Amino acid sequence: MRPSPLLLVTAVALACAVDSTAPPRQLALQPSFTSQAPPAELPNVFRYSGEALFGVIDPETDLWAFAGFPDDPTQLTDCGGPGAVFSTFYVQDAGQLRNVIHEIVKGDEVNIHVYRFSTFVDPCTSEPIARGKGSLLYHDSDLLVTGNGTDSFGVGIYGTVTLTSGQTAKLWARNLWHIYPDGTVRRIFRRVTMNVM
Repeated sequence: MRPSPLLLVTAVALACAVDSTAPPRQLALQPSFTSQAPPAELPNVFRYSGEALFGVIDPETDLWAFAGFPDDPTQLTDCGGPGAVFSTFYVQDAGQLRNVIHEIVKGDEVNIHVYRFSTFVDPCTSEPIARGKGSLLYHDSDLLVTGNGTDSFGVGIYGTVTLTSGQTAKLWARNLWHIYPDGTVRRIFRRVTMNVM
């Protein structure tokens, strides 16, 4: 392993918008990085890890699922806590040599918190209606939005959560967006569901 100056790029996290306008694409959350040298046959692939937070909103089901909060979000520095850390995600960026960066972010056994969307204020004061562990997959076909084609990006959060009632449920949260070469942004899909087991 060796450090790389390219790894000082801001950590990627997806914060989803409620309306049909483009969502905020990146949120820096005090990232920490490690790197791994890419295989010789893939010189334009960079792998690193960092702390991040991802979320998917679904106004229809009134749910907001997050992957990456610490066990107790109220322990975050912004909440007046001692400074809990976010979950670590593994990132792979490919395509630097062609100037179209494809990014995949993956997290296994990351914290999942689900809030009621209509009453969510912030993680400091709002109580989650469910929490558990699961996996996350984020993809972006053109991270820097070069305009050379349609950019497809989205996030999926999947796992088992425990509701405040004590019941166990399967969480499935998915959000998919396209940015077309003319700059048009379109949400393709959005859904957050919890199915009691």
